[in-house]
Amino acid sequence: TRLTGMKSTEAVKSLTAAMNTFKGEVKDSTQLVSKFAAVDVKFAVSAQDFADAIARAGQAARDAGVDIDQLIGLVTAAQERTARGGAVIGNGLKTIFTRIQRPESIRQIEELGVSVRNLTGAVLPADKILLNMAKSFDKMTQAQQ
Repeated sequence: TRLTGMKSTEAVKSLTAAMNTFKGEVKDSTQLVSKFAAVDVKFAVSAQDFADAIARAGQAARDAGVDIDQLIGLVTAAQERTARGGAVIGNGLKTIFTRIQRPESIRQIEELGVSVRNLTGAVLPADKILLNMAKSFDKMTQAQQ
């Protein structure tokens, strides 16, 4: 509550949601708040932005194979680039994570020559697919981009 300026009920609700979503990745709420604070100090992203983004995109991220640290990194990068708030970023990431897992999306991304599967044929986590797309972006035609 002191770190974010959020009301205590809102802070508890956000932390509880994040803890429930990322069970096993974060041992307690203190560790989660410490992650937020560490990034908050170095970048222009508030703990409230993280709470808002995770509340909206946490489960979709988890379903797409993105862990809490990767999600914090994605939120930070989006916030630094766009100056949008956590709620907007969370909604955007939720849409991306949901759509990138669809079989039709996977097929279309593969047709672009972007790697979307690991050596065993399993679909890569969403953040890895996005990274692979970024690496291939400059080689695509304008229509493909």
